[in-house]
Formats: sequence, C-alpha cells, structure tokens
Amino acid sequence: MDNEFQGLRTLHQRFYNVLRRVGFRAHHAKQIYRVAQTIVKATKSRSCSKPILRKLFARIDRYDYRLDLERGVVIVKGLNSKEIELKMLIPRKRLEKFRD
Repeated sequence: MDNEFQGLRTLHQRFYNVLRRVGFRAHHAKQIYRVAQTIVKATKSRSCSKPILRKLFARIDRYDYRLDLERGVVIVKGLNSKEIELKMLIPRKRLEKFRD
C-alpha cells in the first residue's frame, strides 16, 4: 500500500501541472494519472511489454455536469472551462420526478 501511495505522489508531482496547463480540471488530472497507474500495473502483472486497451471510456461525476430541469438541458463541462449543452429528449412527466 505504501508503494502505491508513493507512486501516486510521484505521478502527481510530474503530471498535475502539465495536465492543468493543457486544460483539464483538477479532479480530471487526478483521475487520469490514477487510471494510467492501473493500466501500468495490469500490464506488468501480465508480463507484457505493451498495454492492451480494449475500449475508451470517460468517467462523469457530479463535478462534470449540471442539470437544468426548467429548460430540459444537461450542461457538461469540458476542457478550458467550456460547456456543452445537451437537450434531453424525454417527456416532461419523467423530468418532474427529478425535481425533488
């Protein structure tokens, strides 16, 4: 466990500022190097020289979006504080249960 913590600390010191300069938000930077560390560990445990990535993925948590029920829109935050609005195509009745 101690090795894992030192690894995260080293990754943080090396890559946090680089990822922030590129435009990633702080919690995205942390997730990026945590996932990278997991990929490297999996590759080493299989005794492979190259990682195998089967699919791309994105994790969305509560910091990444905002729900506007009045307008029926989900606002997703992207790089460099840009926002994308996605209109929800669901009936008004279904939106009502999320108001509470």
